[in-house]
Amino acid sequence: MKKNVIGKVIAVLCLVCIVAVGACVAHTSSMVECADCSGAGHTYVATCADCKGNGVTYVADCKLCANLEKNGTIVCPICYGSTTSEVPCDECDGSGSANDAACAACAGTGVSTANCLNCNATGTVTADSCPGCDNEGTITYYTEEEATQNLSEQEVKDAETPCETCEEEGAVTYLEGNAKHLAAIVSLDDIKTPCETCEGAGEVLPDSGYYATFMALLPPLVAIGLALITKEVYSSLFIGIVLGGLLASNWKPVAGLDYVLNDGIISAVSGTAGIFIFLVILGALVALINKAGGSAAFGRWAETHIKSRIGATFATFILGVLIFIDDYFNCLTVGSVMRPVADRHKISRAKFAYLIDATAAPICMIAPVSSWAAAVSEFTKGTGYSGIELFVRAIPYNFYSILTIVFIITITLMKFDYGPMKLHEFN
Repeated sequence: MKKNVIGKVIAVLCLVCIVAVGACVAHTSSMVECADCSGAGHTYVATCADCKGNGVTYVADCKLCANLEKNGTIVCPICYGSTTSEVPCDECDGSGSANDAACAACAGTGVSTANCLNCNATGTVTADSCPGCDNEGTITYYTEEEATQNLSEQEVKDAETPCETCEEEGAVTYLEGNAKHLAAIVSLDDIKTPCETCEGAGEVLPDSGYYATFMALLPPLVAIGLALITKEVYSSLFIGIVLGGLLASNWKPVAGLDYVLNDGIISAVSGTAGIFIFLVILGALVALINKAGGSAAFGRWAETHIKSRIGATFATFILGVLIFIDDYFNCLTVGSVMRPVADRHKISRAKFAYLIDATAAPICMIAPVSSWAAAVSEFTKGTGYSGIELFVRAIPYNFYSILTIVFIITITLMKFDYGPMKLHEFN
């Protein structure tokens, strides 16, 4: 007990010395590549083609093709369904005046109303495709003035759509290697813009003065060293994380805390919050099974009912199959529960360890409800399948898991051993 306390005290003193030395080490002046321009010193800022530089578009349903899919007709593009259209006045030939006075027939407008000749006063015309939207079903207006001419005030508000390409900026920034396609549209020299972050240098000073120095290795070294000395993994990892935050912030406690929380913990969890919650619930379920004595009950049953080496080997495999939730939990539980049974039937520890390990991972890798399935489902974006659907579809192609399970059953039933395992079984 005293040795452990002394070891911990020495470890803490060593950590304090390391921190003190680190605080006195001169900061590095090495430069790093500017992330905003990828080291080129400039970018190319071009007008967004999707919104024509306005930041928003107005996407409205096409009024012409409302009936195109129903009966093959569209609203007449001349009279817009009113059955009448404006034509030059016959009395004044469209001039609006007659005998030096306003034309009485058209009230000086120069136009008169007549039956629409385009649709024969029916308001609709037969069409194979909509001339208004090319069968897209919607029309995009690029300015508010253009939209107002064709839509009501409420329709303009409903049609307003922020441009996702430029994020309402009206311009898109391209890096050096991504702007080649713009050369056919505009001169690259005209849209070349010096990078404001690095002021055209292409390099910037790193946020931390310890970037690319030996001091950057301290956090993992301290964490590993403390874990070996104190035998406390969680506290050692926490100290290593805190030390890394302090190095990243140049020994500023508040900024270091911000690095640990925002750039470390939150950024790591935010993208995989679903799997994080799943694993927490999974851990609670595992703890509940242990507290309820389910695994221990199986072990007691196995001690009284298993009478042969084949039975002990096969029972180890079956218990591994039943605990499919997590491979690490599988190894720990099956090992502790079945070890007395395996020892009683003289199964070598080498073969026993192989049976456990070769069952745990393969079973977890093909079980739809497992920590493995939850992790894999996070990488299915863009496949067109949900996470669980793609995982189930991939099970027949998981040859490692399937062949390993078949191999375990084979060596169990055939009493077959090979290599160093055979030597351990013989001993």
